[in-house]
Amino acid sequence: FFKTNKDMQGINNMTISSSTLLVIPWICYPNILYFIICRNIKLLSFQLTVVLCIMARSLSLLAAGYWLKSNIFDIYGFLPITDVGWVVGVPCMIYGQILNIGVFITLGMNGVYYGKEFGVLKNVKYHTGFPFSIISQPQYSGAIITIFGCMTVWGIKPDYTINYDLLILSTTAVCSYVFSIKVEDKYAVPQNYKIY
Repeated sequence: FFKTNKDMQGINNMTISSSTLLVIPWICYPNILYFIICRNIKLLSFQLTVVLCIMARSLSLLAAGYWLKSNIFDIYGFLPITDVGWVVGVPCMIYGQILNIGVFITLGMNGVYYGKEFGVLKNVKYHTGFPFSIISQPQYSGAIITIFGCMTVWGIKPDYTINYDLLILSTTAVCSYVFSIKVEDKYAVPQNYKIY
C-alpha cells in the first residue's frame, strides 16, 4: 500500500522521449485512414485507396524508423534477449508474421486493400481458407501478436526492467489495430462472416 523510496525511484525513471511523442500520431495514422476509407468506400476509387493505404503505411514505417534511429542505443542496451524474449517473444513474432503473410497469399495486394468492397475481387472466402479459418481478422491479429513479440524481445532488459518508450508505442499500435478490427467488423466484413 505504501511506496518505499526504492519503489518510487523506479516510477520516477518512467520518462518518455520526445521522439516517442512525435511518432505516436504516425503509428495511428494508417488505421485512422482505414476508418475513413471504410466509412466512405463508395466515394473513392480502388486505385486511390491502394495508393493512400500504401502511403499511410510507408509514413508509419518511416516514423518507426525515425524512432528506432533516435533510440538505437536504448535498443542495443537491451541485448542480449532475455529468456522470456526467446521463449515468448520470438515465437509470437514468427506466428504473427505467418498470419500476415497468409493474408497476403490468400487475398493478394488487391484483397488486402478493400478489393472485395470495390468489386476487384469477386469470390473471397473470408471464413474458409487459411489464415481466416483459425482467427478473426488475421492481418490485424497477426500485427498485434507481432507487436507483443517485439515488446517482449526488445522491451525487456536482462534485469527485467521495461523500456517505457517501446511499451507506449506498442500499446498505441495495439489500440490502433483493435480500433481497426472493430471498424472493419462493423463496416467491411460481410454479415454472414463468422466472428470468432
